[in-house]
Amino acid sequence: MLALRPLGGPNLGRISMFGLNGNCNNLWHGTGGMAVDDYREIPLTMNQAAIVDPEDYNRLMQIGKWHAHKAGRQNSRRYYAATRPNGRTNLLLMHRVILGLTRYAHCDHINHNTLDNRKKNLRPATPMQNNWNRRKSWMNIYKGVSFNKEGIWMAKIKVKGEEISLGTFDNPVEAAIAYADGARKYFGEFACYDLPDKRLAERFKPTPISLTIGRQIAAARALLSVSSEELADRLGITKQAINWIENRGGIGCSPERLATICEALGITTSQLFDIGRNWSQYSVAARNRLSRMGETHRV
Repeated sequence: MLALRPLGGPNLGRISMFGLNGNCNNLWHGTGGMAVDDYREIPLTMNQAAIVDPEDYNRLMQIGKWHAHKAGRQNSRRYYAATRPNGRTNLLLMHRVILGLTRYAHCDHINHNTLDNRKKNLRPATPMQNNWNRRKSWMNIYKGVSFNKEGIWMAKIKVKGEEISLGTFDNPVEAAIAYADGARKYFGEFACYDLPDKRLAERFKPTPISLTIGRQIAAARALLSVSSEELADRLGITKQAINWIENRGGIGCSPERLATICEALGITTSQLFDIGRNWSQYSVAARNRLSRMGETHRV
């Protein structure tokens, strides 16, 4: 059995190679893998290391001592190989030296590993193209996918400053696939996206839920698109009173008060209870509006 070890230093232990399909393949080498002569390591500070092509190694080492330069915020894990030769003030970045870029030219690391400075991982790019190859924000489940106030999953893409809608979907997996199609169409070789397995969509199928009286009232409002302010006006009470009833499971909501609330909603108490029993059959948008209003109790 081959004894495999990660390629590169601590930061290069797992080099994520993201192609146009968004899949991640980790580069490893051993007696039957990548030849050691295919790259050379240059040690940096902060326990990091950069890798370069063998033909660039000697030239880079003659420039001076290289260090790891942290990019972005203080807690960023993104490093660049940099140096200040001959006491110069401005940083000299390794990837720019390798490509021979002028002062205002930009470079893109294809696999997002900013310490992989082999020429096959570097390409000249405009600032816009660099942004196209940027990975998703930590706040998003998939790149280009968001969840709107109506409880609907959306796919959007920004092209030359203009935001383009790619559609609305019942789950984030379908939205991510739509974004991937849009990224390939508009960004070409610079497209970066997540391409989840379609089988993951099964995880987002609705599960049956049991609702308290208060949540049934909230569910009916969601289905009928009646805001808490509007219902409060119809009943002649405050919005806070409506929220108190809904968020406390209907405590203090007598049969008479419940009948009055149903009348204000334009439904009967039987219809209200039916909503609670069959809630999982209603639209995704209505279910998600309810889930954003507060907690639900799963069976």
